[in-house]
Order: sequence, then C-alpha cells, then structure tokens
Amino acid sequence: MLRLGARAGAGAGGIVRTAGGVGGGRSASAAAALLAPAGRCSGHWRFARPRPSLWVGARGFADMPSGADIRNVVICAHVDHGKTTLVDKLLQESQGAQVKEDRLMDNIQLEKERGITIMSKVTRLSWGGKTLNVIDTPGHQDFGGEVQRVLSMAGGIVLVVCATDGPMPQTKYVLGKALAQGLKPIVVLNKVDRDTAKLDGWVEDRVFELMISLGATDEQLDFPILYASAKNGWAVFDHENDARDSMRALLDTIVKAVPPPVYQDADADFRMLVTGIEYDLYNGHVGTGLIHSGTLRPGDAVKTLAIDGTPTGAEGKVKALFVRRGVQREEIKEARAGDIVSVAGTLCHVTDTLCAPDVTEPLHATPIDPPTIRMVVQANDSPLKGKEGEHVTAAAIRARLRKEADNNPAINIEEAGGGDGMVVYGRGELQLAILVEQMRREGFEMGICSPQIITRKNADGVDEEPWEELTLDVEESHQGWALNMLTQRGAEMEDMKNVEGDRVRMNYVVPSSGLLGFASQLKVETHGTGVMTSVYREHRPAVKREEPPRKGKLVSMTSGVATFYALRDVEKRGAIFIKPGDEVYEGSVIGEATKPDDLYMNPTKAKHNSNVRTKGPLEELVRLVPPRPVTLEEGITAVRDDEVLEVTPKSIRLRKVDAARRRK
Repeated sequence: MLRLGARAGAGAGGIVRTAGGVGGGRSASAAAALLAPAGRCSGHWRFARPRPSLWVGARGFADMPSGADIRNVVICAHVDHGKTTLVDKLLQESQGAQVKEDRLMDNIQLEKERGITIMSKVTRLSWGGKTLNVIDTPGHQDFGGEVQRVLSMAGGIVLVVCATDGPMPQTKYVLGKALAQGLKPIVVLNKVDRDTAKLDGWVEDRVFELMISLGATDEQLDFPILYASAKNGWAVFDHENDARDSMRALLDTIVKAVPPPVYQDADADFRMLVTGIEYDLYNGHVGTGLIHSGTLRPGDAVKTLAIDGTPTGAEGKVKALFVRRGVQREEIKEARAGDIVSVAGTLCHVTDTLCAPDVTEPLHATPIDPPTIRMVVQANDSPLKGKEGEHVTAAAIRARLRKEADNNPAINIEEAGGGDGMVVYGRGELQLAILVEQMRREGFEMGICSPQIITRKNADGVDEEPWEELTLDVEESHQGWALNMLTQRGAEMEDMKNVEGDRVRMNYVVPSSGLLGFASQLKVETHGTGVMTSVYREHRPAVKREEPPRKGKLVSMTSGVATFYALRDVEKRGAIFIKPGDEVYEGSVIGEATKPDDLYMNPTKAKHNSNVRTKGPLEELVRLVPPRPVTLEEGITAVRDDEVLEVTPKSIRLRKVDAARRRK
C-alpha cells in the first residue's frame, strides 16, 4: 500500500512505501502478526519485512505485460460518499467537455428524487488508448444484490471512502464481496477538501485494517491510494503538493492497476453471462453482460441457457449490439471477448448464458445473498378500489412482479397461500418500498400486508434470524431516546463516541426484526437529523421477544368525507394523517394515537345549524395542525398484522381488516 506526502521519511511531493505485502507467501490473515513492535510510524502502518511493490517512483508504474485494451472496473462506496459524482467527473475528463447535469448516471426518476443509486449501470469511456467500462453501483445495503450481480464483470474495484467518516458498514459489505472474487482495489479518499477531513492517516489505517479483517491477499493489500474531491473534479496522489486540477491521476491508475479481462479467446464459441436486462420499444428485450469468449456480430445465431444448462427458448438472431457512453446508447458492429455489451433481439434473464448454438455448458453465475424480508402484495380490495389506478387485477400485479424478478436476482416471488396475492422476498424495507413506488407510478393499485423477517434452520434444526450492524448518528439531545429504543428492540451496543461537535455515533448489532419501523421513528423523533445505516452481519438463534413499542392508530368508524369540525376533536387524540375534504371509509386509519391502543372516531361529523351566533366562520377561529401524510416507507413498516396498506397512484392509506367486527 502506498503512503504519501512528507511522512515517515518521504520527501516533499514524493511517494514512499511504508506498508506492503507480507513476504514468504503468508496469508493476509497473518499480516497483523508480522507488524513490527514499533509498527506504526507517524500514524501509518509499517511492515517488519517489506517486499518489492508494483507501485514505484513518484508517479511511475512498473512495466506491466502487454494485454487487451479493455479495463472493466466497478466503483463502490457507502451511501453519500460521492461515488456517482466521481463517475460524472471521469466522464467529463475523458470526453473533454462539461457534463450537462449532476449525477448523470442516476437517470431513473426515483434516483434523482431520492439522491441515491438504485440500479447498477455500465458506461464506456476512453483513456490512454484503452477502453474503460465503468460500472456504477448502489451504495445502500438493500440494493446489495445489484452490486453482487455486476462484480463478476469487473477486473478491479475503485473503493470510494469519505475522508471524514472513514469506512462505513456498506464499505465493509461491498469490499468483502469484491475481495472474495479476487478483485484488486484502488482506494480513493473523497471529500478531502472539507474542513472535517481526517488527513493524518486515520482513514487510511482504518481501510487497511478492514482489508486485513476481510482476508485480503498480499497482492490485494498492495493497493494505491488517491485523494480526491469529486465535487470539484480532481484526484491526486499527494493532496498537499499536487495540482488539484483534473482526474487524470485516477484514470491513469485504473489503466495501470486494473488487469485486462482474462477471457481473451476470440476464436472460441461465443458465451456471455447476462447480468442485466431492459426493455426497448424498438429493439425489444435487451440483455447486458460480459463476453467470456468468442466474438458477436448483428445477425449471429444465439441461444440461451439457464443456470442449470437447460435451454430457455428457441434459437434467435442478434438484432443489434450496443454500448453506453454516459447514458446514451451507441450501436457497434462487433463485440469480442472481455467487453461488456448489450445484445438486442433475444429473450434472456439475469444469470442466463447467452451463447452460440453449439455451446452446452452454461457459465457460472455468482450466487446472490438470500433475502431477509418478505411481504404479501395483493389486489386492492378496499371500498375505494379501482377509482385511482389503471392496473387493479391480481393477474396484472402478478405479471409485473414476475417481470421484476426476472431482472433483479435479489427479488424472489411466489404465490401466497390460498391464491391471495404474491409473496415478495427482498433484502430490506427500502428495496421493497422502491419496487412498490415504481409500480404505483406505473398505474398499479395494490394492498401491502405486514412485512416479516425470514428465518432459517441451521444444521441442528434450530431457527436462526438475521442480525445487522447498525451505525447511528444522532444529536446528543436524542441520545437517550435512541439508547432506550434500541435496547427495547434487542440491540447490543459495541461502540459509542462523539463526532463533529454535538453529535454522537453509536455502533450496534441488532436483529433485523428489531429494525422494522425504526427508520421512520428515528426521522420523526430527531426531526430528520438522525442518520442510520445497517448491513447484514450474521445469523443467530432466533429468540422470542416482545414486540417493539408502537403507538396505536386513530381509526374511522364511518364512511364519508372528513370535516374540519370533526378533525378538530380527532387531533386532540394524536397526529392526523388526513385533511378536511379527504374521503374516508369505515376502518381507514386517519391518524396515530398518543397511546398504544387503537381509538375509533368519527372524522365525518358535521356541525349542525343552530340559531347560536358566532363571531365568524369556525375555520377562522380554530386552526388544525398540518396533517402528517403517510409515506410509503413509513406505511410499509407501520402496517400491522391486522392492517393493510392501500397503495394507489394518488394515495397511500392504512386500513384495518374487518374493522366493524373488531370495533364491536
């Protein structure tokens, strides 16, 4: 690993090697044991017996064997560490022109609105006579399946780490998956221009220790480090002395450090592993993946093999070949082994092998981590069904969910018992909420039942449940509430420290069941200032726990239109979700009670006319507290076993099942 600047004996602007691989073929797990007793020098790790490195000179590189002119690299980071902005600047640097919009790769409307990456995407750029296929990935752990399915296409990984926060839970998750596949890392410390950036070696040490704990090999531990400000468009080796004017250092490092694809047999039969699909109104089904062998041209005959080698349809012909530059498609006439391309004209699914007609053996597809949460999606059967949506039948919902499962290996579906809807399996609340929001915008009406954590049986037949690592940042004034709430949810504290003034960072391990609904509570209690991130750690024996404390619901006991007069009394019992003029029905949830028990009320009551005079309209004398509408994420986690979340293109409502019987 490189250590930069005038530390540990480095000259001004020079690069010195104060840490490296371990000689004698020892594994990375033994690296910590080989640190010299005085193994730290000025905040950096130093091995007792360094070995020669690939990285030499102030900015030079050792000569590498000549190979293909393709470099496939995946860029990974924790949420909000600047990964997508970094891709924008790489595109700008390679094209020599200004990128017209920020976060260009986040081209899905939901990505733009929420400021997160949801789908992995591939773009192509040219640098130094080489072709770089850059893969942008999500940073949230709920979309970890998107990261897993594209790692097989990459030859190296650019790990982006915030220079203030250091490695975070998702950093550990994606780095562990990349190291397990043998990818060589390039570390970029981003946001070093901030006043809070830790540039004393603390972040570099945490990254190095993390790689050792994840079992990195000696070769993987020999990684370069660059310092960057993606927002300002520069990356350098020496943040103190180098000119901060471009991303050239990072692009040069990718070309030198990332090995070319190992699949270079252009004369063999064509084989490509499909890692993504999309639909085009003109070209139809389009599959994207890495070509492992052979060449492909428009008009070539191909077939599709499932992961078990079973043909999944008749042979077809390639209609067109595409690559992407930025977010724009560019048609090409030929693709060869080692390249990442999109193929139109064939019906395929993720993990399928697209191949020549004579091929009988499918390519190996990397297994995706199993889902941890499930919920039932059914047709909307509320009294207001069919009034706001275009697709309202169970058959339409089933077809849409099957289409999603074909393209997203982290989503699994099956028929619910009794034919009552579909069971959707996923990796977290946010992933399921994004799926429901996409369907809602496409005109679907549906009912969502209470989500459940998935357990499994170990070798001894004991039920096990998933546990997650939770990192929680809150203001000191909310520290007591967070400690009390997480203790009630079965969490175990591992660390707590002050960060950035009056904020506190707490690290927990917590059962996944204990996190259901916690994010929405955190948002309300901290007024949006609390930040939480979590990532799967392990399975432990399942323990019966009391349900986390929840507030009761305010439930409508009549049908009609909500009135100002009635809501004036309803808001005294808790927070209201509706406003005057909204249509309600018996059993619809109109608010959240201050007490744990449900309370049935009449929100449609009107003021009767009388001969009693008032000074003016009632609305001018009394004002209602603005309602707190139910958001999709809050609704999914707040719905209980006796409730259903009604989702339409225009509304999100909670309702009680069989409310009349329960009220009696």
